[in-house]
Amino acid sequence: MKGALRNPAIQPAIVGGTWYPKLFQPGDEQKTVILHFHGGSFLWGTGRQSDYGIPASTVLKRIPATALFVQYRLASDPACTFPAAVQDAVTAYKHLLDMNIPASNIVISGDSAGGNVAIALLRYLSTANSNSLPSPSAALLWSPSVDLDSQCDPHNIDLHRNNKTDYITGFTLVWGVNAYIPKSVESTDPYFSPL
Repeated sequence: MKGALRNPAIQPAIVGGTWYPKLFQPGDEQKTVILHFHGGSFLWGTGRQSDYGIPASTVLKRIPATALFVQYRLASDPACTFPAAVQDAVTAYKHLLDMNIPASNIVISGDSAGGNVAIALLRYLSTANSNSLPSPSAALLWSPSVDLDSQCDPHNIDLHRNNKTDYITGFTLVWGVNAYIPKSVESTDPYFSPL
């Protein structure tokens, strides 16, 4: 890993993933593949059927594709703060390329915290990557977390007009942000707050 993803204390690791609607098969290389990163405030959630089966099937009803939902490392483990999740995103993207899936057939996707991971992957591919990995064809971002700096006041978040319908409270967002961003890094860094 290069640039912001290089960290002697946090190294790339093998992580799992769940394929939807079925396991990718050799010969399917010309189909669109969605590489998705789930939400969960960087603390919880998986891409498994129990957590994301319904959203996956809903998206795939509208987009003819196969999807890989990545089980990226979560900041609920103190050893897995940034850049662990983004390292996992790069590893998953490389895995698809190693399966001979052309980058032009890959769509990067993420919701909430996973949207932040997806944007960080795209940032890495366009800056620190030195063109060693090709860019994907597109990105689908579902309510991505794009400003982790201003999200750090739970009282302001809970005063927002959407507070009554938000799935995650302001205090939960702050907990996730504080767990994910190492103390040595500013929350205004473009890897966390791309706006």
